[in-house]
Amino acid sequence: MSQLMPLPLTVSCFSKIQIGFTFLVPAHPGSRRKRAVKRVCVCVCVCVCACVRVCCSINTQYSIVVSAVAPSLGKHDYGDKLVLKAGASAVVEVPFAASPEPSVEWKYRGGHLPDARRFRDETAPGLTSLSMSKVTRKDAGDYTMTLKNQLGTATFTVKLVVQGTGTHSFYRYPVHL
Repeated sequence: MSQLMPLPLTVSCFSKIQIGFTFLVPAHPGSRRKRAVKRVCVCVCVCVCACVRVCCSINTQYSIVVSAVAPSLGKHDYGDKLVLKAGASAVVEVPFAASPEPSVEWKYRGGHLPDARRFRDETAPGLTSLSMSKVTRKDAGDYTMTLKNQLGTATFTVKLVVQGTGTHSFYRYPVHL
C-alpha cells in the first residue's frame, strides 16, 4: 500500500470568488514510474470545495484554479406558462450553473408542492426538474424554483394552467441554456 504524501501548494491567485494553487509532483525515491496519480483536495474560505483527480507527470508543475459562480438559469422555450389537460403528466427541466452547488427548492404558490406522490423534484449537478403526474385543476398555479448559494440567488417561475378533463398524456419541457 502506497503512503500518501502531502504536496506543497503555492497560492497563485486569491480573491473573494477565486483561488489558484500551483504544485509540483515530485519523483518518488527509487520509483521508475513516469506518471503518478495524485488526488488534490482544496477547501477554500468562500466554501468552494474541489476534489480534482489528475494524472500527473513526475517533476512537472501544475496549476489549479477554483472559481465560485453565483447561480444562473437556462433559457426556456415555452414561455412562463405551461398548459396541460387534466390527467396529463409533464416534467419541467431547468439547467443551471453555480459553484459551489446551490440549494434547490421548488414551491407551489409559495408553499409546499401539492401532493408528494404526484409532484417530485430532483436535482443533479447542473440540472433540476419537477415531475408532475396526473394533474388536476386544483394543481393550477405558480411553481417557483429557487437556487441559492453563498454568492447569490436565482429563481424560475412557471404558471401551470390545467384545462378540461383530458386523457392521460406525458410531456417533457426542457429549458435550454
